[in-house]
Amino acid sequence: MKRSLFILFASFAWVSTCHAWYFTAHRISSQITWSELTPDVQKEVVRLLHTHPRYLKDFAQEMPDDVRQAKDKERHAWLFQQASIWPDMIRGTREENERGRYNRSKWHYVNWPLFFSEAEKNNLAHGISVNIESDPARVKDAGEMNIFQAINYNTSILKDRAAADEDRAVALCWITHLVQDIHQPLHTTALFTSGRFRSGDRGGNLIPLSGQGEVNTLHAFWDSTVGGTQSNKMIRRRAAFLISRFRQIGSDATGSMSLDTWFRENNQLILKYVYTPEIRAGIKQAEGNAEQLPPISLTPGYRDQAEEVAEIRVVEASFRLAYLLNQLQVK
Repeated sequence: MKRSLFILFASFAWVSTCHAWYFTAHRISSQITWSELTPDVQKEVVRLLHTHPRYLKDFAQEMPDDVRQAKDKERHAWLFQQASIWPDMIRGTREENERGRYNRSKWHYVNWPLFFSEAEKNNLAHGISVNIESDPARVKDAGEMNIFQAINYNTSILKDRAAADEDRAVALCWITHLVQDIHQPLHTTALFTSGRFRSGDRGGNLIPLSGQGEVNTLHAFWDSTVGGTQSNKMIRRRAAFLISRFRQIGSDATGSMSLDTWFRENNQLILKYVYTPEIRAGIKQAEGNAEQLPPISLTPGYRDQAEEVAEIRVVEASFRLAYLLNQLQVK
């Protein structure tokens, strides 16, 4: 497999079905980002979003009454929150033509291969064919891009002052959403094993869990770690809490603005906090067994640790997105 350096926007001196972070996490992250944007960039973001081709249906008509009656500052922050969940909203729309026009399911992730051992890697790597490129030009069909390519592709649209504002507004939604998604470790990794996951575990989507209610896969668990109500009041309160707790971590994160760095950060987290010994043991025990992988039970310690890791990743994504949009100046 050819390894690429995922450098974000090289022209700058700085640099399967899977769900994304659930709506609450995206909203919290966007609220944090909003607080870090300059007033000029905030103003331009709002202007662009009003040109979005689905502004009336997916923004204006979805705005809660308490937000609608609030001051401009709060309404504008909510619009930016809505922009971050729009790529998931359009995936679930019943309007088939609109879903076909805007939904890009493969943009949300990349299945970079993970192996439990060098022996497994040597046994499987030669037979794995996954798109791990970062250059959008490497695929003919934009819908086949992975998350790395999609971020670069949409950034080129947003930077293009000659592009139609409605196209730039859609690109802004995707950039916001994908920068957040890429900080969820299971959006950049798939586990490959000789005995069960020869085609990958789809970022943990094929690893069942028990005792987690409706959250019944490893991927869904990590998507839900920063969850809760979507009440605007609670979103703002939770965002303020995370800023107060992890501001320095978020600020430090803006010193690393390359996709390669973000990916390597995920790699460090994957084996330490995601595919922990208890998860690996459950998988290995069922390797080679034709029956379905038995659901794995997570310990309270695993859940608590995952929540803190996820909160930190949300904050890092938020500050990096703010840095990116402020540098681009959007307009």
